[in-house]
Amino acid sequence: MAMLQVLLNQVKGPLPLKGTFQCRSSDIIDAIVTGVSYRKTGTPNGPAGVNLVITDSTGNTIGEATGRVEGSAIGGWRSMISQWGQMKLNAGETYNFEVRAAFPEVDSSSDNFFTATLVY
Repeated sequence: MAMLQVLLNQVKGPLPLKGTFQCRSSDIIDAIVTGVSYRKTGTPNGPAGVNLVITDSTGNTIGEATGRVEGSAIGGWRSMISQWGQMKLNAGETYNFEVRAAFPEVDSSSDNFFTATLVY
């Protein structure tokens, strides 16, 4: 049976957004991040997006989910959803997470909201 753990639930930007969580299971997980990003004014067309990065207590990256919108479609705010899977964390351990811009040319504002969820 699948189990959900919500890390962020429609949390208002801007990025980065950070937090910690205690892992609920040692089962294989998927991480999903949704939100909105845009290219900063004056930058060329290109991808925009956000990353959800999970680190352990020593700061080592355990996994990352990236949501991207590609190419010339950029011209304003764009929503994205991303997912990665086949990750195992240790039940009962505390991990850190950060939702941040995927590229230096990407931004978000206080009008943007983000959700990050783990699916066990």
